[in-house]
Amino acid sequence: MWRLIFLLLLLLLNACEKPPGELSDTLIHFMAGGDANDWGVDLVGLSDGGFIMAGVTESYGVEHTDEDGRVCQNYWLLKLDASGNLLWQKDFKNRQRNLVYQIAEDAQHNLVIAGHTGGNDGVEPERFYPDIWVVQLSPQGQLLAETTLGGSEPELVRSICCTSDGGYLLAGSTLSDNGDVQGLHTGTSFGNDAWIVKLDARLQMIWQRCLGGSANDYGLYALENDRGNYSTWSVSESSDGDLENPPSVSRPSLWFVELDSAGNLLNQSFYPDIGYGWVMACGVNSRNDLLGVGIPDVLESLWWEFLFSWDSPLYHPHTELFLCDQYGRLQWQKKDWLNTEACIFSVRKSRNEDFLLAGRRETASDGREMLVASIAPNGNLNWMEYLGGDFSDCAYAAIPTLTGHYLVTGSTESRESLFGDFNNDAFVYELVK
Repeated sequence: MWRLIFLLLLLLLNACEKPPGELSDTLIHFMAGGDANDWGVDLVGLSDGGFIMAGVTESYGVEHTDEDGRVCQNYWLLKLDASGNLLWQKDFKNRQRNLVYQIAEDAQHNLVIAGHTGGNDGVEPERFYPDIWVVQLSPQGQLLAETTLGGSEPELVRSICCTSDGGYLLAGSTLSDNGDVQGLHTGTSFGNDAWIVKLDARLQMIWQRCLGGSANDYGLYALENDRGNYSTWSVSESSDGDLENPPSVSRPSLWFVELDSAGNLLNQSFYPDIGYGWVMACGVNSRNDLLGVGIPDVLESLWWEFLFSWDSPLYHPHTELFLCDQYGRLQWQKKDWLNTEACIFSVRKSRNEDFLLAGRRETASDGREMLVASIAPNGNLNWMEYLGGDFSDCAYAAIPTLTGHYLVTGSTESRESLFGDFNNDAFVYELVK
């Protein structure tokens, strides 16, 4: 039986004037969760003024574990109005583990959710082979279409965007060379390719393109640019295959590729000094500039885990910001932007061509607290806020509202006195400048 616990607190705003750029106290605090782990992963603001929280649940619509004791997880969507009142909630499952990564609203006001589905591969019990799972819903949450994309090896999705023809564009990575995947650049080694997939309005594949060489290449982001072509960003370790005149460096490079509407490669460029070689998160603003967050070299196995799951943080005391325009041209970069042990999980569009960053940082008491920041198009910090309770809290995404406020979603373990356990519960905070 569904058992959803909600808390909606309205706090009076402090009448005292705050310093410029500082956020006021939380206005709305919405929490949802059961007796297992639940996470809020992404938010999308809707044309009706409400919003959707997309997350992952282990509490609802699933058995906590399967017959072999492995944890089960479902896609989890909650629709709230502009005041934070629950209108409906849904859960969706494909296989044993179903992990939301990103949600978007298209021009027809339908919802499209991209993430991963997978389970035991039947050979190695502890091994998880994810496919990409895309789900399309009506504004009321009814299932319209779904598709599972991939082959016999793991696939990852990092972004989904809506295109002008009513379809969708995915960016991610693949290790497969069968099923839906064609053209993997295996060479003499066994490496990932960036994987760009074009879907129509009913989630049918129009084309797919593997980008890379014989080493590892990871797709990060893809969008439709003003020329009607598709701009893609990846991290590449290769020096052959699709790569033309790659830089002679020993670390990964940021790799920009422009594709035409049929997936043919038009041009490319490399930025070996960007992102320290690894890109933690990236996203675009209202003019399709891409802001990326880079970190110094890490073990590839750890970065792969981070790419796959929003719940696998990579903390680092040094992070870098960089900005490319929609055609891949570097505009600026800022080294050592954040000198604290922090992990940035997402970059989302804000108002006035700004960006919103969400993540968490380590605290002196060995806890974790939410990090939310607003970045101007020139790289200047508008404001930064650390929020949290007495244990562990994380922000996975932040978006602006139509009323000029900000919404943040994530997970918290700091309300164990309310929920009677130390599991994660999902939340939405509303912040007012």
